[in-house]
Amino acid sequence: MPTPEQPSDDGRHLRAVPDESQQDDIDLDAMRKQLEEAGAPAELLNSLDGVTDPDDFLQRIAEAMPEPDTTPDAVIEGFADLLTPETSPLEAELAGADFLGMVRRAAPDVDVTRELLSDLIASAEKSAEPHGLAMLRAVAAAGAPGVREAANESAAKLSSAGVAEPPWLERLGKPEFDRAFGYRDDDGGQEAIATVFHYDNAEHAVVVLIDHGMGGGVKDVFFSDQTDVIRGEYERASEAMGIELREHGREQAHHILASALEQPSCAEHSEQVDDVLDYRDLLRRRVETLATA
Repeated sequence: MPTPEQPSDDGRHLRAVPDESQQDDIDLDAMRKQLEEAGAPAELLNSLDGVTDPDDFLQRIAEAMPEPDTTPDAVIEGFADLLTPETSPLEAELAGADFLGMVRRAAPDVDVTRELLSDLIASAEKSAEPHGLAMLRAVAAAGAPGVREAANESAAKLSSAGVAEPPWLERLGKPEFDRAFGYRDDDGGQEAIATVFHYDNAEHAVVVLIDHGMGGGVKDVFFSDQTDVIRGEYERASEAMGIELREHGREQAHHILASALEQPSCAEHSEQVDDVLDYRDLLRRRVETLATA
């Protein structure tokens, strides 16, 4: 049964490599055939011939993958994927949050992070391209106040110069609150709360774990469009522990989340640390929405 600290896999993270419990079930012949049909290089295919160990098989594939281009221009050009009419405001926000998390991990020192972000924002402005403007808008939507202001200032310059705005701009940062629900474990140490919003007809949940035994800060946070899955996990977890799954109104959800954000985060596991690093500022924006709507 899922617990507040160990939710089941809800699909929010795509797995590039199966976990150890799955590796024994890998059909290596079928995987090699798929690689061949996808046009994998002959050198890679030859290196996989006769390999029977799943770990070795996957390692050889990983070693054959090209290193990503992490130059500023390449990073900024990656935001061109957000310029399609199908892109939702949530996808833009998450792209901005993931980007900011990537920068923070690359430069853990606060001053270095600030300098790197400043350089990337300047590069996006200098590009004078729609993908540069899309990056600035996404970063502003997901960033802390100082980052938000710098990105919006550069974005305003590009927009006034005639660079086309991304199609999701008018809806960005304006989700509507639907409902919230959650529970605290039987000793009150951990609290789980999911707050559901929607853009147009598409719902998403902000899923937060709070650890009162470690100061009451945010222990984990992630965004999911699988709101029914999250609800089902919460129902099963609360039932297994013999506790009540509570419905929260807007004001109560705001109080719970705002109180948690006032405390230092208390993430423990590596995935929790990454989640909080990526999505804490975007969580703050959702809390602002709860307060002002």
